[in-house]
Amino acid sequence: MAVGETLAMADRGAASPRETWLRVILVEGGLPRPATQIRVDLPGDRLAYLDLGWPAHFLGVEYDGHEHHSSPADRRRDANRRAALREAGWRVIPVRRDVVPARSADLVEQVANALIECGWQPAPAEVTRILARLSAARRRRW
Repeated sequence: MAVGETLAMADRGAASPRETWLRVILVEGGLPRPATQIRVDLPGDRLAYLDLGWPAHFLGVEYDGHEHHSSPADRRRDANRRAALREAGWRVIPVRRDVVPARSADLVEQVANALIECGWQPAPAEVTRILARLSAARRRRW
């Protein structure tokens, strides 16, 4: 990737290096660039912020690092928060640290399918590009 392309991938909304890595993997996989730190108003004057996603399609992707998502209390908090997000109409795909980068191609495929299920209508050229990138990623074990 050239310096200009790398700079174009910069985003102030990334809250961690792994969130950045996740966003770059999705974009390099051919998906539309996601927004970061998406504010979602929840019932009871509560707020949630999704790491990244596509607000027009109510699809979010969140990186669940070991530090903040591994204890039983963390898992309960995440489950409750994601239930509230589902009730607000959002679909959220959690991504554990063992997925990035080991199973990145599978993740891109999962997110692409979810985007389509949520209403994204990629042009035939976009589908071809995504499939080519998935195939290449699986050959090189991304």
